[in-house]
Amino acid sequence: MIETVFAFFALAWVPWALSAVLVIGAVVIWSHLRRRLQPVLAGLEGALAIVEDAPTPAAFRDRFPSVNEALAANPIIGEALAELRPDLGPGAGSRQVARRHPLPRRRSQ
Repeated sequence: MIETVFAFFALAWVPWALSAVLVIGAVVIWSHLRRRLQPVLAGLEGALAIVEDAPTPAAFRDRFPSVNEALAANPIIGEALAELRPDLGPGAGSRQVARRHPLPRRRSQ
């Protein structure tokens, strides 16, 4: 029995056939992955385009309500943004943000 198996694998075309099966399998898996990632990549590119549309941080701040609304409608990051939204409070100088996220105290040396 084992001699038959080894005789089969010793045939000249078997290694080439097994290699072809591996390559074809890899191509099928890669194409399936790309097909499933396409909506994610498109959503991320759309979100990036929305954020990069503001030329300066001040312009981004001025447009933040419309940017926030557009990003919330994004099917990829909209849900994650909704979870992050409570942390998106007033500007960095606000006392409300400072109370919600206090800075760690420095140890005196």
